[in-house]
Amino acid sequence: VIFHILKKYSRNLSWRLSLADKLARLGYKNIIGMPDTIRYFQSGYRRGLVLGRLGSTTGLSEYDREFMSELENNGHKIIYFHDEGAVFIERRFEQGVLHTHPIELLKREIVQKVLVWGEPQRSVLKTKGIGSKVVISGMPRLGFVKPQREVSGRNIVFCSRFGDVNKPDGDVGFL
Repeated sequence: VIFHILKKYSRNLSWRLSLADKLARLGYKNIIGMPDTIRYFQSGYRRGLVLGRLGSTTGLSEYDREFMSELENNGHKIIYFHDEGAVFIERRFEQGVLHTHPIELLKREIVQKVLVWGEPQRSVLKTKGIGSKVVISGMPRLGFVKPQREVSGRNIVFCSRFGDVNKPDGDVGFL
């Protein structure tokens, strides 16, 4: 069974359903839900796979520590994927990556792979000794972005609730 942990349905449900459909066609059972839902259902299974992050942004809260212990006791493995893990102010990029990808959690044996959006994230994590676990996967939800109009030239689209990258006045000089 593959457990898909969501933090926000409106942000991640579409691509998770698409992925679950593809995995189901390969014969895998999929359970999609918020951290509490997955925490409840995982207790009825052994040797499953968790895809996503845990309950908090850092994966280091008391809730996360208890959840991780339950997953380990049930023989589950984790493919860690942080849905908010790549858009940071340039001068604080490494700090942001390490905040959303805590090394002490990612070094644990239960974490089999760490999926990242691109090379800049991978480079940061390689310097912390987990390079063999890191795989560049991109960000699946960006595949669902549909242009509202024709554009030409080089364009970068940010669709985010985060003020750092979604400035109301359009000023992106901080990047």
